[in-house]
Amino acid sequence: EYMKLQTIVLGLFFSGIANATVISVDFDTQESIDSFNTQDGKTIDYLAAGGIGGSGAVSGFFVNSTFADSSFDFSNIGTEIEISAFYKMSSNIEASGSMINMFGELTLVTGADSYIHDDNVLFANVGQTNNSVRIFGGALETDGGVFSGFQEDMTTGTILADHWYQFGVTFKNLGGLIGYDLTMNNYGLDGTSFVSEVINSKFITNDTHNIGRDKSVYGGMQVLGILPNITLGEAVAVDNFSIRYSNGVSQVPEPSSI
Repeated sequence: EYMKLQTIVLGLFFSGIANATVISVDFDTQESIDSFNTQDGKTIDYLAAGGIGGSGAVSGFFVNSTFADSSFDFSNIGTEIEISAFYKMSSNIEASGSMINMFGELTLVTGADSYIHDDNVLFANVGQTNNSVRIFGGALETDGGVFSGFQEDMTTGTILADHWYQFGVTFKNLGGLIGYDLTMNNYGLDGTSFVSEVINSKFITNDTHNIGRDKSVYGGMQVLGILPNITLGEAVAVDNFSIRYSNGVSQVPEPSSI
């Protein structure tokens, strides 16, 4: 079971608040890949000129990765962790039959070497079935046994081939519940200019696995790309991974009369 929740979506590059932190990885150097651990030791490929505006980017065939350089305390009610990445769509995004073409997936995990299906996670993804664009996610148990999640289907044509999209999810500790604010914005053929918002959806699930009590969580993403000699409709490159963290603790200015 899930329900929609109307809230204010905070911008990704939020500044000037004492309890907010922003981490960004632009993949302009190959060494930036070293900040990510990968499931089963899979390889993230570096694209020197395959990113936004001809910058660096990464690619891979369904590589689940975790940004290992920083952990975050998610245990305070009101804490928000916003994770986003830019995904470049392939030239053919139409799915057929029972297939679903993945356009992006973001995760909140409990360890630097934690990944979806290996550990308890919070996740959200977007992809296209043969008749809809689908957003999907929730609180998933190790091996996928118990699932408190959500699903929303939208009209095909929401996502356009060859365009860059910024996919983002804000995970919120609501005290025994988890909030998810999902956005997806079109940034055109080169990824440098905002074109339009195509997804803005909000959900709540039960915090089935008590991740809202965890003092050390990590952000992650699925790296997508072209596999040689196989034609699929998944995203073909990823750029500009970002985490924005707000710990939910109100700051009292000094002197307190201010």
